[in-house]
Amino acid sequence: MEITIRTPVNPTEDKNKVLDALSYFWMTKNFEEVGEGNRIIISLITTNRESLVSLRQAIHDYRIIDAVKKLLRNNWTGTMTMLVLDKQAASSGKLKVVDDTEYAPPLGGIEVIIRLATNHEFESFLDWFVPHTVKGEIVDS
Repeated sequence: MEITIRTPVNPTEDKNKVLDALSYFWMTKNFEEVGEGNRIIISLITTNRESLVSLRQAIHDYRIIDAVKKLLRNNWTGTMTMLVLDKQAASSGKLKVVDDTEYAPPLGGIEVIIRLATNHEFESFLDWFVPHTVKGEIVDS
């Protein structure tokens, strides 16, 4: 499993505020910065599933497990899937997962790209990240 977190820092944004927004869901200081045109891209690449624990907990707390699972399944290509978080909501400590095919956050999104080698690995990841629910409650499969 390889996880990539990436988001743009636009010329009108404060880089430290974007890093603060990321810190709500990722407790690492290992983000890298790369220039891309007139903006910076902040990113993190890791193979550690535990880097998603805070995001996973927020998804469970907001009770949006089924919606996130649907997006992850819809975005599955056979080798990768992704979520897009609203960066502006994250800067307030809130989680808003967006369907990037229907809505583009004004400041750009926080992309969470998850690469997995097999369908079995993908299903195992889903079981951990967004487990089976009945009427919004997590149940054992």
